[in-house]
Amino acid sequence: MFVNQSKWRAKEDDYLCQNYTDRLSIPQLARDLHRTEKATYNRCVQLGLTRRKSFKYRYWTEQEERYLREHFTRKPSVKKIAQHLGRTEKATYERCIKLGLTKTQTKRKRWSQEEKDFLRQNYRISTYEELGKKLGRSKSAVNGMIQRLKLPRKR
Repeated sequence: MFVNQSKWRAKEDDYLCQNYTDRLSIPQLARDLHRTEKATYNRCVQLGLTRRKSFKYRYWTEQEERYLREHFTRKPSVKKIAQHLGRTEKATYERCIKLGLTKTQTKRKRWSQEEKDFLRQNYRISTYEELGKKLGRSKSAVNGMIQRLKLPRKR
């Protein structure tokens, strides 16, 4: 249809504007214009035609959040909820996390100097499980701190 030139012509821009939205894909437009897909996409961005540039953030409403609280049970339900709300799965799941509806990793408690000293003194004579119970930590947390403190392994 058009001959490839280094500069975009008004005729080509008009063609993009008329055919980009919903009608033709970037690869098809590129073939029609005898341009590369990358050049065609970049021109669409410059003209403000891409979905990425036209996307506007939509704030969560109280009704949407109420719907999430009432219907969210586990991750597989996110797809149906997202479809119902007209949101992406990712946005829906992230909002569930923000609302505290999912089991997310709790904030880790910092190790105090006293706890570290206790580990240094007792890690050879007690099991990691016993140390964890005394410190209110998990076995893996105790093991991780022993490694970070670079304490020699038990023999």
